[in-house]
Amino acid sequence: MAGYSCILRQSFVIWEIQTVPIVIGEDVNLKCIVPTGACQINNTKQWTGGKGYKLLGLNGYSTDISKYAMKVNKSELSFELIVKQFSEDDANREYTCLCGKEQYTNMLMLNTTDYIRVPLEDNIIVKSYVDDYRMYLNLTIKNVHPLPICTLKYNNKTEILNTSYCKKENNTVYTVAYKSVIYMKEWCQITWLVNCSVGQKSFNTDNKTSNCGTNY
Repeated sequence: MAGYSCILRQSFVIWEIQTVPIVIGEDVNLKCIVPTGACQINNTKQWTGGKGYKLLGLNGYSTDISKYAMKVNKSELSFELIVKQFSEDDANREYTCLCGKEQYTNMLMLNTTDYIRVPLEDNIIVKSYVDDYRMYLNLTIKNVHPLPICTLKYNNKTEILNTSYCKKENNTVYTVAYKSVIYMKEWCQITWLVNCSVGQKSFNTDNKTSNCGTNY
């Protein structure tokens, strides 16, 4: 009886994310790394994948210039795919790069990659006011990643805000809330600024001035 064996051949090419961390809403660069001898300089170079797993680029040309760009350097085998204005819809999808007969497929998973999602203005809910010599701050941020580090600066003082609520949604983004009360007996006026940072990105959520003992 004849014997049969199944041998899985390892691909010589591989693609890697060049823009780390990924920032949702900004361009993401994938590079297909092709070692010498894996294919010829004039062989077909191709990207497929994304939503619907379709052809994205071929020999330096994009199939959708509003969404993708393909870079091919004629002096080297490696080539790139730029995913424009990367969104969650582009993530958790398979991407394949091909050079000649060599190809490599992998999932672009957000939960295994450093990424940043700066919240939209509509995802930031803030209520702050002064009453009876106290400044009250309630801040909620939705659809953000990673967890923001928020600071409250007031009258030349700074404090890091502690979270009062935190929940991870769909294993990708957070909803987080902060509360703070500042006693201001020694001031007749208070100016405050709330700044939050997510990774390398930062944004302001609240900036006000109010007199003590008044509502604002």
